[in-house]
Amino acid sequence: MKFGVSVEQAVGFMVLLNVCIGLGAWTIRRAHFTLGIWLLLFQSVLIFLIVVVLMLLGARSLRKRKNNHERRLY
Repeated sequence: MKFGVSVEQAVGFMVLLNVCIGLGAWTIRRAHFTLGIWLLLFQSVLIFLIVVVLMLLGARSLRKRKNNHERRLY
């Protein structure tokens, strides 16, 4: 794959993310106080932001490698 991981690793990572967010959602349904709900929602947003940052860093790394490769050709 383009970001340096195999298909199996990418699928495993997505499954892990779904489990983490799913457990948070399951816990929110059973939370009895408002602070706990807000903390679990904050956790889900943080997980999402971590994934976005990793994707952006991977794309930037890919562009750098591509540019370095093109410079070597000329």
